[in-house]
Amino acid sequence: MSGMRKGGDSMTYLGVPLFIRAPKRRWLISWADKIKSKLESWKGFSLSMAGRLCLIDSVNTGAFLHSFQVYRWPSSLLKDLTVVIRNFFWTGSIDGRKSVQVA
Repeated sequence: MSGMRKGGDSMTYLGVPLFIRAPKRRWLISWADKIKSKLESWKGFSLSMAGRLCLIDSVNTGAFLHSFQVYRWPSSLLKDLTVVIRNFFWTGSIDGRKSVQVA
């Protein structure tokens, strides 16, 4: 098949690594790092909350939605990504935390 290539511990088909068993956290950490680096690169921009939400939805979610449909990600990795995305949404930085005030 022209769309398949073999490398390392898995085969890649249409940009998604295929595993024999359920993927382990260490196999998917590079994908999580890509999400973090994209969010970190937008740190310096003066974005509104709506702009940050649009970036999170369109770029990050869209880029990895296919892999989420192919196999189940480890819950610990998803929890870590949720914290990073939540921090970026509320503060504009993946490291910063901000208490949310509701009127």
